[in-house]
Amino acid sequence: MISSSSERDRPLRVGVVGVGYFGRFHAAKYAALEGCALTAVVDIDIERARTVAEPYGCPAYDQLEEVFGQVDALSIATPTSTHFEVARICLENGIHVLVEKPMTSSLQQAEALVALADARGMLLQVGHQERFFAAQVGLAGMASAPTDIYCERLGPFTGRSLDCSVVTDLMIHDIDLAQSLVRTQITGLIGLGTPSVTEFPDEADVTLYYANGCTVRLVASRASEGRSRRTRIMQADGTIDIDFLARTCSHSRLGAIEPQLPYVNGSISGRRALINDNLGQELAAFIDVLRHGGKPMVTGEDGRRALETALMIEQHMNIVVPDQRAAGAHG
Repeated sequence: MISSSSERDRPLRVGVVGVGYFGRFHAAKYAALEGCALTAVVDIDIERARTVAEPYGCPAYDQLEEVFGQVDALSIATPTSTHFEVARICLENGIHVLVEKPMTSSLQQAEALVALADARGMLLQVGHQERFFAAQVGLAGMASAPTDIYCERLGPFTGRSLDCSVVTDLMIHDIDLAQSLVRTQITGLIGLGTPSVTEFPDEADVTLYYANGCTVRLVASRASEGRSRRTRIMQADGTIDIDFLARTCSHSRLGAIEPQLPYVNGSISGRRALINDNLGQELAAFIDVLRHGGKPMVTGEDGRRALETALMIEQHMNIVVPDQRAAGAHG
């Protein structure tokens, strides 16, 4: 991606657009990563941009156009409804992009970004972080032929991502992970969504049926008292359990249970992590592809495919509002 030797020798100039709840973490990780320099923090709230940028000695901006020619790549962590326009402008102006999930609001927008990145020879990576821990534990090698997958992603209300449902906010992580393992067509789905704190479904329970016979159940809530991020994968040779919060993985195979593999000091099964958290690994991988070429772990097409399934779920799942549910119970 970075062609000349002089460009490869210098630190990559990176920045973040949108430094609300999540974007500030991008800035902190970039500032800590070798091989890149945090060069720009952009937010429509200039005081917020300055607050995030100041500890790193980084310039702050409130207009995206001000960083043209100043950065090689940007993370986009703005509200979902703005992802397409911000990413489009960046790609058209020669800036490589890592866009947070969901990559866009509509499938047509996602397809347009993928086509634009391909036409311009630009890197477009999508922020599905769980893929990186899954790769570190070697999930693809263990999960050779899943028959059933269960994913649970629960958390309390944070007041962010108010412009989308829990499906595109949280569940989409597990949609992407499941689809990286089950690469066949969806033949059916059933699902239930419930708004509880926003106008969109904040809780959802969905089952997807795939052409190869695999069944994927996805449970997500952003209005839960506790937090849980776990996946269970069942197949003929055993069961794989991953706890993304505890960062553990166990594989029971033919009655013999392999020990849980804690991933706490940057190594597991002899492999070393770039940074011992999903976001750090994701950004390090983004920088590595920019420097050395290759294919990102989560491509624009992967993000488009996950979004397509998420939007299909939103379109076809049944929505029950709390008052209706209570009325039904008393009816």
